[in-house]
Amino acid sequence: MSELTKMNVLQYSPRELFTLLNKQFSNTNLGGGEEWLAWEPETVLLQLPQISNPVSKDKILAVHTACFNTSAVVTEWLAFEKVVSAFCNNPCIADVIQVPHIEEMYYTLGQLEELIAEVHPNESGREREIERQLSNQICGFIAAVAFNDGWLVLPAKFGVTTQESLNKLNGIYVGNEKYTTVQPIIDKVLTTAKQLCTPTFSNNDLTLELSRLESVDTYEFSHIRRIIGCYLYDPMNVDG
Repeated sequence: MSELTKMNVLQYSPRELFTLLNKQFSNTNLGGGEEWLAWEPETVLLQLPQISNPVSKDKILAVHTACFNTSAVVTEWLAFEKVVSAFCNNPCIADVIQVPHIEEMYYTLGQLEELIAEVHPNESGREREIERQLSNQICGFIAAVAFNDGWLVLPAKFGVTTQESLNKLNGIYVGNEKYTTVQPIIDKVLTTAKQLCTPTFSNNDLTLELSRLESVDTYEFSHIRRIIGCYLYDPMNVDG
């Protein structure tokens, strides 16, 4: 019995799931290794009759889509939105817009970056950093979600274009009064967030820092707390 047969799909990150699927399909008569990425979605699921949970199926197909049809996932907001839902162990509902949280999109971008580096390591013209691969459409989608949720500053992984789009939605333009007031705060938040997003800071360190910041009731630190929340978010560790 394979490891995939026994496992709970939802307990694995998309990157880990990709490795397990490669292992599962390496001994099939349909082609081993990463050839399964060229299969139709229906074929993928037919090879996994032991996986019956719809959310697990969605996650498997999202990994398949992210690896085989990468361009759609990083250019079309609707494809991106469904991948976010599936990567974060949420049901995917066809023809319904499921607005994700910023933390969920941050997590998904990290997973996509790892998957793309694995599947397309030497693809000509493809940027390695995920934020450089995102289309203006997806940047605008992320910015709109952030604006509606009251975000001022986004983690650097979302990229400059997304932050600039959010600034516009927040009415922050170079030279205007709000820019003069808010930009120093944005710069300080980003500087602090960058210091926290280093290999020397473990999740435990970040949790302690988050606890410390919970007692600091300032506008600036409230935004740092939100960014730390992105760093710590892991759908495999979310209850409910």
